[in-house]
Order: sequence, then structure tokens, then C-alpha cells
Amino acid sequence: MLEEGALGRPLIGSSWIIKLWMEHNRRDWHLRKTTGGGMLLTAGIHALDRLVWLMDDDVVSVSAMLGAKFHDQEADDTALLG
Repeated sequence: MLEEGALGRPLIGSSWIIKLWMEHNRRDWHLRKTTGGGMLLTAGIHALDRLVWLMDDDVVSVSAMLGAKFHDQEADDTALLG
């Protein structure tokens, strides 16, 4: 439907990933910025990729807020892209 233009030209999109970032789901390399990149690079990149594919356009700008809010680790466990 998007490719055919049945819905018009999309102007804005949203994509979510809510993932349990529990101890048993993570490897040691997930916890370090230099090797795993945290939640954003491990899982969030897939949400961004899906959105770019659906919008069929290049990203113009991105802002982000990252943090390790729930676990004692170097890499982020929480990320928000806008």
C-alpha cells in the first residue's frame, strides 16, 4: 500500500522496540560501549532500519537520549530516538 501510494506520502513515522534486557538475555559484550553498544546498537538499530524501509526515504536528522537507567553497566539500557 505504501509503495503504491494508496495512503499518500508518509511525512512522519514511528517504530518501537520493547525488549527485556534482563541478565539472562545479555552477554558480557552487550554491557560495554566498545563491543556491544548497549540497547540502541543491539536492538534499536532494527527499529530505525524498519522505519527507513517503510518510509522509503533517507534519514534527514536524528536526536537521541541514552542512559544506563536500570542496570549497572557501561553501555545504555534505555534509548530514545527522535
